Amino acid sequence: MFEIAIRKPRKQLKHILADLKASIYGLFLLAFKYHGEPPDRKDFNMLLLAFSILLTLDFMMMINFLVEIVSPTKNGESSYTNWGWAFIFVYFGLPIVAPLLGFFSALWKDVNLMKELSNINALMMVFNIPLSILSCLSSQADPTFILLFGFFMIVKMAMSIVSGKIR
Repeated sequence: MFEIAIRKPRKQLKHILADLKASIYGLFLLAFKYHGEPPDRKDFNMLLLAFSILLTLDFMMMINFLVEIVSPTKNGESSYTNWGWAFIFVYFGLPIVAPLLGFFSALWKDVNLMKELSNINALMMVFNIPLSILSCLSSQADPTFILLFGFFMIVKMAMSIVSGKIR
C-alpha cells in the first residue's frame, strides 16, 4: 500500500508549486544564508581584506545607483520612474542601510551587526533587486543596469560568505 502511494503521479498544480517553493528556498539557503564555519587558517588578514574590498564595492555600487536614480536623462525623465522606485522603496532604504551597517560592523567589530547585514543583503536579493530587474525589463531601460544588478548580487553573495567566515 505504501509503495503505491509513493508511485502516484504528482503532476497537480499544488505539487508543482510545492516543488518550486522547495527549490527556491534551497537556492536561497545556499546563496544567501551562509552560516559560517571557522576558517582553515589562523590568519584573518585575507578575510578582512576581502571583506573590506567587498564593502568598498558595495558602497561604490550603491552610490552609482543612487546617482543614476536622481540624475535626469536627455528626454527629462529619470531612472527613478523606470526602476529606481523598486530599488529604493520596496523594502524602504535597504540599499542605503546595508553598506552603512557593514561599515559600522567592521568599525565596531560587532558580530551581531554582521549577522544583520547578511539578513538585509538576503532581503535585498529576494525582493529589491529582482523587482528592479523586472522593472528595467518592463520599461526597456538600458541593459547595462541588468548587468550591474547581476554584479551587485554577486557582491552581496560574496559579502555574506566572507562575513560568515569572519564570524
